[in-house]
This record gives sequence, structure tokens and C-alpha cells, in this order.
Amino acid sequence: MNRIEEHPIINFKIGEEIPFKYNGVELWGRAGDTIAGALIANDIKYFRITNKYKEKRSLFCGIGQCTDCSVIVDGIQNVKSCVTKLEANMNIFMQGECD
Repeated sequence: MNRIEEHPIINFKIGEEIPFKYNGVELWGRAGDTIAGALIANDIKYFRITNKYKEKRSLFCGIGQCTDCSVIVDGIQNVKSCVTKLEANMNIFMQGECD
């Protein structure tokens, strides 16, 4: 399992396991993870599909400056998963559609 343990702009301490859903599937992360960190730890490689070319996107800058890691969280679009802390029972979806 891959786990991000250090981040250039977020100080976090990894805590207890917490449940969340990604595309309707229940997964587990750790309190203190970013959403991107929890997805990567669960072997999720892609977070977004571009609108125009339907290309897969993932973690790129890791500091909230780009939009490659944007996901939908509890119905809110354009959440930057690299700098947003995971919370128990979040309902996360890949942003964009794949034909």
C-alpha cells in the first residue's frame, strides 16, 4: 500500500482508520490523510476525466495550484483532493465523465 506521509504545505499526523466512499465503493483512509493521499493508499490512480479530450488526470502539483486532482465531495464539484483533509464518511466521486 502506498501512503503519503509528508506534504510540502500541510502538516498532518496520520490517525485512526476512517471509512469513506469513492465512486460508491467503501474504502478506508486514515484521519489526517488528504483525500488524494487516501485514494493513492487505496491504489486509486485517477481522480478526474477532462471534459474536452476525456483524458485521465491524477495528482500533479500536490499543493492546490492546478486542477488535475479535482473530485466531487458530498455533491460539491472542484474540490482539490491534494489539500483537502479526508473526513469520515465522505462521499467522493471522480469528476468528469468517461464515455
